Amino acid sequence: FPSHDNALKQVLLGQELTKSNEGWRSRPYNDTEGNPTIGYGFLISAGGIPEDVISGKRELTKREAVKIFESKYKEAQERVSAFIGQNRLNNLPEAKRSVLTDMAYNLGDKLFEFKNLQNAIVEGRLQDAPKEMKDSKWYGQVKSRGPKLIDLWNS
Repeated sequence: FPSHDNALKQVLLGQELTKSNEGWRSRPYNDTEGNPTIGYGFLISAGGIPEDVISGKRELTKREAVKIFESKYKEAQERVSAFIGQNRLNNLPEAKRSVLTDMAYNLGDKLFEFKNLQNAIVEGRLQDAPKEMKDSKWYGQVKSRGPKLIDLWNS
């Protein structure tokens, strides 16, 4: 089943991309928008973080974080499916799927505000997607993540 193994490997690479882009913090911190955050970019307000971690009594463990991450990554994949449609998503190369999933993980439902990006993808103008990513407040906020995702999109 080499194609299944390859597909799994690609999904795991996408997850590693997002973990790398988010960074890891075992203690609460404020993100670029001032929101209390922990782990791999988990908003504390979204729930699921143990109370004794939020209060500072102990650090979040990687084991706890992986469970939360996998759930949030799956939500991001579902968000991308809703954003461009499952069939279109299935037909995109894995690198582009990883880029969109990373954006969905980072942006949450704000992904749906990227109407020009959505239209470019839905209309098959994949070469226009990087311009639409760059032309956003998000691109300025995410520092090196934006150019990294555009490089991956164009690969």
